[in-house]
Amino acid sequence: MSWAISDLKNPVQFEKLFEESGEIGEGTDGTVTVYTHRHTAEFIAVKTPRYDLSSSNHEESIIREIRNLAILGRHEHISSMLTFTQNFRFDQGPAIFFQLCDLGDLDHYVYKWKRRETTHGRPERLLEITILKLLRDVGLGLDYLHNGLTKSYVHVDLKPANILVLTPPGFADPGDAIPALPTFKITDFARLIIYPLHPAKSLSFWPGTYLYSPPPAERTRAGFTPAVDMWSLGAAIQHIALGIKPRQSRAAFIVSRKRKGQKYPTLDEDLSKWPWRDVIPTVYRPLDTTCAELREKWDVQGHLPHHQPYSKRLNTWYKALMERDPRERLTAAQLQRYVVPLIETQLKIEEKIALAREKFVEAKELREGVLVRKFMYEVRPDARLSNVAKKPKYDGEDYGGSI
Repeated sequence: MSWAISDLKNPVQFEKLFEESGEIGEGTDGTVTVYTHRHTAEFIAVKTPRYDLSSSNHEESIIREIRNLAILGRHEHISSMLTFTQNFRFDQGPAIFFQLCDLGDLDHYVYKWKRRETTHGRPERLLEITILKLLRDVGLGLDYLHNGLTKSYVHVDLKPANILVLTPPGFADPGDAIPALPTFKITDFARLIIYPLHPAKSLSFWPGTYLYSPPPAERTRAGFTPAVDMWSLGAAIQHIALGIKPRQSRAAFIVSRKRKGQKYPTLDEDLSKWPWRDVIPTVYRPLDTTCAELREKWDVQGHLPHHQPYSKRLNTWYKALMERDPRERLTAAQLQRYVVPLIETQLKIEEKIALAREKFVEAKELREGVLVRKFMYEVRPDARLSNVAKKPKYDGEDYGGSI
């Protein structure tokens, strides 16, 4: 690293060493911008408040996230801050400095993976081993939040946009390659909540994203536990595995509301807006079944052209994350103790298969090279014959000499 942490906090030094390269993300509270070192081309990511009519609230959110990140410290699967400043570039308010995760968030990673697969004529399907790696990495990050500190913390807003993706060390990039086994990190800790809730702490509304939220009973003070993060992880896995939003379809939601005699949305209303976003449920759908069965039995609208069923083992673990009863739901501690070792064994097997495949390709290329050289040698005229054989004469002599 060609710069010091103090260089980030010092506005004058920062301007000398870094230049803005572009915005890479914007959330409810903040904007993330990439800065590039002027001499070494190293990247850092800087999160600053969004500036609009509620800018003061956004600044408070950034300050709250700084405080939470200081509590969390460092972990391989937590996007830890490098440092922070209260007055970025003199006039931009508080800011947090992070290591840049070069593959973006989980949504962006999946998009790039599918685009690359399409370019090479392959199905737009995320590999099972990638989903297992995600389950492992994020599960370890959640276990750290829930059980690894002096107090238990709940993220509350786990979703693909809050999972960052990083190219693993030693990955060889042969052109347009996207790693199937990247490193996943949890980010955005502005809404972090201590569990159990302090008696004075209110939870009058759900602070997370409703698309990945647990059943309604868990969005209240009485039902709030670390299990909400596990449900959100399951919903995120469904989203990237099936490529659809993990909530009840519009048609099924309307039918359900009609049966109960409740108000229901029109066919063109935006379900992501209030009041529907608060009441439309996030639902479980199996990953180990066919597209036809998903459409027939599991409220999937339309066709999933690239879907192929995943394994029953993966579905068993994923389903355990989306148990409606939080007491029966897989915990981060159970995932870390029982599931992660099995995933790591599978990852080692995949590495050996990949290595064997690589060696096979090398051996094939070597064999083909030997065959080509052998062929070239066999068709080359023998030097001795070339010296003996001469053009025929027309004076009655044979090819090789006089009569």
